[in-house]
Amino acid sequence: MSQSQLRILHLVNNFGVGGLESVIRQIVLTPCSELQPHVCVLSMAGRFAKAVAEEGVPLHHVDRKKKKKRIGATIAEISELVARWQIDVIHCHDSSSWFFGAIVGKKISKRVVVTRHGRLEEWRWKTIALNKILSLLTDRIVAVSPEVRDDLVQREFIKGSKVDVIYNGINLEPFAVAGSKEAAKNKLGLDAGSFVTGTVTRFYPVKNVELQIDMVERLKDRIPQLKHLIVAPIANDLGRKIKADIAERGLEGNIVLLGYREDIPQVLKAMDLFVLTSLSEGTSIALIEAIAANLPVVVSNVGGNPNLVEDGVNGFLFDLDKEGDFEAKVLRVYENRDVAEKFASQQRGIAEKFSEKKMIANYKFIYEKSCR
Repeated sequence: MSQSQLRILHLVNNFGVGGLESVIRQIVLTPCSELQPHVCVLSMAGRFAKAVAEEGVPLHHVDRKKKKKRIGATIAEISELVARWQIDVIHCHDSSSWFFGAIVGKKISKRVVVTRHGRLEEWRWKTIALNKILSLLTDRIVAVSPEVRDDLVQREFIKGSKVDVIYNGINLEPFAVAGSKEAAKNKLGLDAGSFVTGTVTRFYPVKNVELQIDMVERLKDRIPQLKHLIVAPIANDLGRKIKADIAERGLEGNIVLLGYREDIPQVLKAMDLFVLTSLSEGTSIALIEAIAANLPVVVSNVGGNPNLVEDGVNGFLFDLDKEGDFEAKVLRVYENRDVAEKFASQQRGIAEKFSEKKMIANYKFIYEKSCR
């Protein structure tokens, strides 16, 4: 390893499958000669943890909950790891990792960076007070969108001069998938003439997947051969509840639950329209991927979504508080294929603003800035 390399420890509570976890995986696996990534998982080391370890990235699993480790023991273990790996910067990615990372950084005089990947979901004064204290032990705070930055400054009272905005980024190349849309549909067992909507998400309340089920129920008689793909692991109670709800409503012929997929570019290729119905978003990796796949999109007008979608230019934004607005926008795309083609033609230029190379360059700058 070159002496000029900065050793970065990415600290995260869970490293399973999700948007936040995808960002960490992208940062860790994107080559950068001036950075050497390491990963420490506090609780659940899932699919993405295995993926980065298989690529040779040093990874340590504290397994805090299973082994019932107390706070003091966890701090000691992370401190020893930071010293052994000669870490320069501790990069925290969620509330739990921020708590431990900030304390360890203060304890052994290491630089600390934290990324806020979305808005704080529960506005409790105890949490806000704790975050304010942790911010005093943190060198730089990264927000994934201007809206998240505004929340940090205006609602959590974080010093604005300490907060930077870095948009999430992806590797764009895999999304230039060769072949026809009809062939991609056939590969998933769908009729070539079907109108395919879809999403890549997780079954959490904030993702508001139930609204998509309602959309299919309301539009299935107006859109012949409507198929809706949901790419998400069915690994929790909400996922199982939604699966049962689909069956109870008799929508199994219209909605396809694909579970977790590694071949996201190929699945997106089969879609005619990508949708996102979240109640809150930072900078959605799934939305960036859909844009990189040149798909028209219909997304909720929340959080960082308007930074990716200009209403009427490369997609439609819909109002969550306006009943029927989501279905109306989906129907407009279906009934106006020229609109869909116009949206798709705008996507590549937008996607290039959200490349992994730009994201890594920006994080490298923040790491170096924190070490000055």
